Amino acid sequence: MTFFRKLLDRKSYVNGYRPLLMVMLLSVFSVFLWMGVVYQTGKLNYLYLLWNLFLAWLPLFFSYLLYHRLHFPTDRLKMWKFWGMTLLWLLFFPNAPYIITDLVHINERHHPASWFDALLLFSFAISGLAVGINSLFIMQINVEKRLGRKLSYLVIGASIFLSGFGVFLGRVQRWNSWDIITRPHELFRDIIVHLNNPTAAYMTFGFSLLTGMLYLLTLSIMKPQK
Repeated sequence: MTFFRKLLDRKSYVNGYRPLLMVMLLSVFSVFLWMGVVYQTGKLNYLYLLWNLFLAWLPLFFSYLLYHRLHFPTDRLKMWKFWGMTLLWLLFFPNAPYIITDLVHINERHHPASWFDALLLFSFAISGLAVGINSLFIMQINVEKRLGRKLSYLVIGASIFLSGFGVFLGRVQRWNSWDIITRPHELFRDIIVHLNNPTAAYMTFGFSLLTGMLYLLTLSIMKPQK
């Protein structure tokens, strides 16, 4: 019961829970836009957007879960559990920036796309980014608490870079986060093959730089809770 009381207490969260509340509202707004498309057309268009947004929320869930284990512990979190939860977060983190690539479907229903299609796809893309940036912010607090400030920037920077390559693997190679468990050998073989792929390099640097700049923008606005 103590855990759930703290889970629902907004004062337990960084900046009084406000960033999490805002990304929730943004995601709900996106879902309502999608429902408007379904109502208008009578068809389940863009259904994949809901699934991709759900996947984008998973790293935020894992980051807050680790936040609670570190800040409200019932016992000391062992280092292997800390890294295990961090790797679990990293495994799903690329799903947040990945949702930007759903903009390739902008002409899926109309040629050219209507303003509503553009608004819908952009709202999901910005929701995914907002969720991802929020999870980065919480994870840096987690890593800083356990490993120190300098190492937290190193871990977060590496995570942002790896997420760019993860977007390439998801969009171009069509791999999923859980394939590292269900098809690990094939996945690692494909990663090695595409390490010198120009498209992989462009997408890795492009998406990681975009995510990194947006994260730095967020840090310049938000003040971490001491």
